[in-house]
Parts: sequence; C-alpha cells; structure tokens
Amino acid sequence: MKLAAVEVRSSGQLGRGVFALRDFKKGDVVIRGVVEKVIESRGEHTFTVHGVHVVLAGPACLVNHSCDPNCMHIFNESGTFDYVARRDIASGEQITHDTSAYEYEVEHFSQKCLCGSENCRGEVKGWKDLTKEERESIREYTIPFLRHISDAEVLGDDSYIESRDRSD
Repeated sequence: MKLAAVEVRSSGQLGRGVFALRDFKKGDVVIRGVVEKVIESRGEHTFTVHGVHVVLAGPACLVNHSCDPNCMHIFNESGTFDYVARRDIASGEQITHDTSAYEYEVEHFSQKCLCGSENCRGEVKGWKDLTKEERESIREYTIPFLRHISDAEVLGDDSYIESRDRSD
C-alpha cells in the first residue's frame, strides 16, 4: 500500500497549501499532475497547458506560489505536468512553485506576493512582466514554451509573441 506523500492543510494568510508528509530528494516527483477538467477561461486554481485552461486533480491545484520555489514543472505523459523537487524538501515543508515560470500572464488572482522568501519579487507576475534579469534567474525551471518566447525576443522575432497575445 502506497502512503500519501502530501496533504492539504491551512497555510495561514495563503489559505490552503500542500505540505510534504515525507522527505523528498532533488529530482523526485512530488505530485503527479492529472487534468480533472478543461474549462473555458482562467480562474483561481487553473493552469494553462498547451493553450488550454485546466484544473488539475487532487492537491496539484492548491500548490502555492513562491519566488524561491522548491518544485518546478516537468511535462508528463498525461499532457500536463508533474511537480518535481528542485532541491531536497523536508517532511512538513510547504510545496511551492513559481507562477512566473509557467504562466505568461497573471490576471486571475491577487498579484501581491506573500511568499516571504529572501528574493521575493513583491508581486506574483507572469513571464511577460518579468525583467530580463528576473527571467534569467528562473530560466532553469521555466517551462519550455516561455523560454522559447524569451529566445524569440532576443532574436528580435516578435511574431511568435504577437500571435500568442492574440490567442488569449
């Protein structure tokens, strides 16, 4: 019998959060992402995956943002992504991700950041609103789609970005 690796519980001013019930090593899959339903527009607890707005099943939709996250997104065989440990995570620690590393634009929730990390940016931003320096600092754990946008900008090819803006 496989024991649960995470649980949802109160996370103070962040509402609910997801917490580790055991230790994880860097590179471990912490939460498997599975699409619960596809919806027409963005909202709280939604993700944009391959241009489609989805709600993930289970605790995946309740992982909170941090400007210094302990998890990153790695695409999986179900067409969405898993939360993979960027560093070792101790039992009891809150599982976090960086919204800026997977969302092009953030407009569906309060943008004031409450993560409290040393390198907190003060607000939750989408990739398009990050400075060049901020993008470079999170590039290692940013989804490929957003890294591609950044590369296109460097090359001066904004047609890709313009078509992305029109599709939302």
